[in-house]
Amino acid sequence: MMAKWCADLPEDLHAAAIHYLLHGELGSSVLQRLEPTEGRPRWLRQYDAVCRLVEDQCEESWRRKSFLVALFPDRFHEPESQRNRIRPEPDTFFQQLLEWWDDAAVRSEVLDGFESRAWPEWLRRDGIAAGLRMDSADHWLALLVLGACRSLGRAQDRQHRSFIELAHREGWWEVFKTPDDASAWMTVLRDWQDGAWAKLPYPNWMSLFPAIYQLSRYRDAYVRLLKSAGRRPEGMYQVTALLAPRVDEALTGTGTHFDAPPAPLSMGLHWVLRELVRLEIVRGEHLFPDCWVPSEQVLRLLGDLGLDRPDDAMSNSQKARTIFDFLASALGTETPNLHCAFDIPLRHVASDPGLRHRFGLEQ
Repeated sequence: MMAKWCADLPEDLHAAAIHYLLHGELGSSVLQRLEPTEGRPRWLRQYDAVCRLVEDQCEESWRRKSFLVALFPDRFHEPESQRNRIRPEPDTFFQQLLEWWDDAAVRSEVLDGFESRAWPEWLRRDGIAAGLRMDSADHWLALLVLGACRSLGRAQDRQHRSFIELAHREGWWEVFKTPDDASAWMTVLRDWQDGAWAKLPYPNWMSLFPAIYQLSRYRDAYVRLLKSAGRRPEGMYQVTALLAPRVDEALTGTGTHFDAPPAPLSMGLHWVLRELVRLEIVRGEHLFPDCWVPSEQVLRLLGDLGLDRPDDAMSNSQKARTIFDFLASALGTETPNLHCAFDIPLRHVASDPGLRHRFGLEQ
């Protein structure tokens, strides 16, 4: 019955199905019933698309490979002519990457695609950067909430965007912008629970409810702190204290104007900083090391190209600095930033089979 259910899923539930097949209590049993190609849903026969979903839902390489081997065994019987294929030199890859990314038309297409996946349409309509410059409460709160969503790990950009679109559609977003109305916030929770049928929608994202409340309540303070990041002298800037003003020695004596508890962003702070620098809301080369979002996808790609993978116990800021230092050497520049897009082009290459083939990366 569960295997049959997989056949009729809409596209927005494909990731949830993959997650269950990988981690669910009956996942392996359901997978066995999906292995015969003739009875498998069409969407589970598309190798590249399934690979992307699996990478987004599973960190363990052994689990990913065993899952893909079960569904696509022929893909793992490499032809004799390919078995001794030498991996491309990192220098060749990075030269090709720079030539590709230096094309303004390529950058425009990739960044437009990224924004359409990551940002809700109603915020893109009049320009994301314009909204942030005009201190739009919608745009700034969305930036912070989208950053907080990065704590969910393997979820995709479009899923974070869809959550905010749901909140906007249901009228929750107006509540999210008004933290002083506690009863309205509780009404949102009640409506979310009471409106559910088979299961609660977006449970992982609604687990961020306390974080969203904090980001809303202290939004003005966090915005001031983020805007000040580019103006700070390098010696007075420390990313780990940037949105934790109560422990930031640079803010001693500034009073309540900058007072706020530590922002619940984790890796999301790097995502927020990258967007602010990319959109030219803040400037400063001292921010560049912290604009490299240390996602597993980027770390895996660079690991194949010679990066000494940071230990899992390292902080996100240390991982971001490791990426920055590696690319400074690989790209031959003291301030690697890829036209201030940072990790976005690398993520695009990693998820595009055509570009992976073009740049000589193994499938």
